[in-house]
Amino acid sequence: SNPKILRPFTGTGELGNSSAAQRNRLLADLVAAETAREGAVTGKTQEDQARAWDRWVEWCRSTGISNDVFLDEFSRSERNKLFGAFAMALREGRFSGSNVHSLAESTVRNSLSFVASTFREHDRPNPTRDEDGELSRLLSRQFRAFKNDDPNPIQQKALPIGVLSEIAKRQTTETERAISQLAIGAFFFACRSCE
Repeated sequence: SNPKILRPFTGTGELGNSSAAQRNRLLADLVAAETAREGAVTGKTQEDQARAWDRWVEWCRSTGISNDVFLDEFSRSERNKLFGAFAMALREGRFSGSNVHSLAESTVRNSLSFVASTFREHDRPNPTRDEDGELSRLLSRQFRAFKNDDPNPIQQKALPIGVLSEIAKRQTTETERAISQLAIGAFFFACRSCE
C-alpha cells in the first residue's frame, strides 16, 4: 500500500465512515490508476524528466532556495521569474558537459516543461503559467529571444526523384534489382514519416 496516495482521502468527509474493506478497495483502485498513468510515459521521458528535475534541484541549491524546491513560499510572478533564471542557467549550459556552450530554445523549453510536470505531479501549480493559465509572458518572451538567437538549422539537400528513376532503369543483375526495390521502398516510407 502507498500511504501517499490515500493521504488526501483518509479521515475526511465520506471516507471517515467507510469500512476497512471499502478503504482497501479505494486504495487498490487509486494504485491501479497511478500504475496505468505511469505506463503512459516511456522510459526515455522518465529519464529526461528525472534529469531535468535533478538540474532544477541543483540550481535551487546553488541559489540558496534548496529548502523550497516547489517554491511554495513564492508568489506566482516570483515563480515565473525564478523559472526564467533557471532557463537562463540551462541555456548557458551550466548543467551540461564542458563542450556545450549554449542549449537550444527547444531543449530549454522541454526541460522547464519536465520540471513543471513534476510540480503538477506533486499537486503544485504549474510555475511556468500566468494567472490566465497561459505560458508566462516573461517566459514566452525569453523563449522567443532564445529562438531568435539559435543558429538556423543546416538544410540538407533532398534526393531528386530522378536518382530513383535512374536506379530503377539500371536493373541488370539481381543485386541491382534488390538495391532498386529497397531504395524505392525506403523513399516511399520516408515520404510517409509524418503519418
